[in-house]
Amino acid sequence: HGDSINKFVGNPAIDFILVRKNEQDVMVINQEGTATVTISGDKMGYKSITANPLGIDDIETSLSEKDAFDYCYDSDYPDSLYQIKQLFSSQRAGDVVVSANVGYDLRDFWEIPEHL
Repeated sequence: HGDSINKFVGNPAIDFILVRKNEQDVMVINQEGTATVTISGDKMGYKSITANPLGIDDIETSLSEKDAFDYCYDSDYPDSLYQIKQLFSSQRAGDVVVSANVGYDLRDFWEIPEHL
């Protein structure tokens, strides 16, 4: 993923970064390493590569949106797979999404609306 992404994930304000790898795969990257979310039609899966950034068990590409939400419900990221699928399915989405750690705001002081 390159030096820029590695520098970002080293910042204490960054929880994880999502990077579109191809049409089906999104990399989840944090300080510990990477995992892949696979989206195939209306199904999705998750596989740890060098770490487990979302803290969920690996799953095959077979969960529906409802099943993925239920699967992740008791984790620190209860709607993570569903949200990743929704974000990267949008024609307006870029190739990189940055998620802040709890207690951090990645916007600058002048940006509105105020983040609470």
